[in-house]
Amino acid sequence: MRIRYALAAAAMLWGSAAHAQTTNTGPFQTVVSVPNTAVMNAVSANPSRRGLVICNSNATAANIITVSFGTITPTDGVGLIIPGGQVQASCFQLQVPASTGGIGAQINMIGHVAGPTSVTVLEF
Repeated sequence: MRIRYALAAAAMLWGSAAHAQTTNTGPFQTVVSVPNTAVMNAVSANPSRRGLVICNSNATAANIITVSFGTITPTDGVGLIIPGGQVQASCFQLQVPASTGGIGAQINMIGHVAGPTSVTVLEF
């Protein structure tokens, strides 16, 4: 009986105390070096992801990055294409309302050029 009271008292104390929680002060940033072969899981799945920005950092517009999600293997120039050139079109942005779910699937990429292209991914 005493053990039951002790457990109940411990539960009440634990429930009434404030517990520290981690806080994300900004988006998660990942920089990926993408060659001209498919990179599966370039950015891991994140079920809490509600927004996404993918930017191709290559200065040449013809040096495209092709992106796919989930288990779909990206094919150079087929699908979601993000051009280089370091202009506004060099970034892809997607955001969904929290009430509709998320965009948590893994992100896969393939570059157009042999040398790796730097791609920046921001997750919200």
